[in-house]
Amino acid sequence: MKARYPIGDYNQRLHNGVILWDGVPHRINTENDALNIADLVTGEMVARGVDPDHEHLDISSFELGYINTNSGAYYLTRMPLRQFKQSISSGSVIEYSLGNGGPMRDGMGRSRWLMTKEFRDRYTKPFPSFDKALELLDNRESVALSPNVALTRDELGTVKVWFKLESVGVIVAGTRIVRVPTSDKAWVVSMYLDGFGWEVD
Repeated sequence: MKARYPIGDYNQRLHNGVILWDGVPHRINTENDALNIADLVTGEMVARGVDPDHEHLDISSFELGYINTNSGAYYLTRMPLRQFKQSISSGSVIEYSLGNGGPMRDGMGRSRWLMTKEFRDRYTKPFPSFDKALELLDNRESVALSPNVALTRDELGTVKVWFKLESVGVIVAGTRIVRVPTSDKAWVVSMYLDGFGWEVD
């Protein structure tokens, strides 16, 4: 359900943030109590003086998670801050780069991927298939299959499966089988590891 507030509250909640416009991330500013929508990457104005009830405007907190870049997958999550900001901004997002050694917090507290084509693509283009992801691992350290699931390949060729920031299994070499080592990951398997064209063992 879309969140709605009186126009006077929008300055504090939205100004210079990122919201969804017709389901796609865009920039928003609230100069002079007017809601103005701009392209996420270029900053080019898309709509001025938008009504808070406009059918394309959605300021609800939207799902973050993995994005794919040419260098690998990055996991984005919102900082656990108590604040009135409704939109997300580069200062409210934590990023983790996912390499074969596991996730590593990236940057100095400001997102470098939020205002990029790669971030927008996460909402407008499909994630790669399992087979395509294995191909991509030849040239990058990690590949995301969904907002919550990614793969890495180490120097020995072992492909690990990651759920968010946690390693939950490995691909058995030469097969489409994901081996999940412990039963305490059963809930991850049942909820998140289905539908990728592999078999979970």
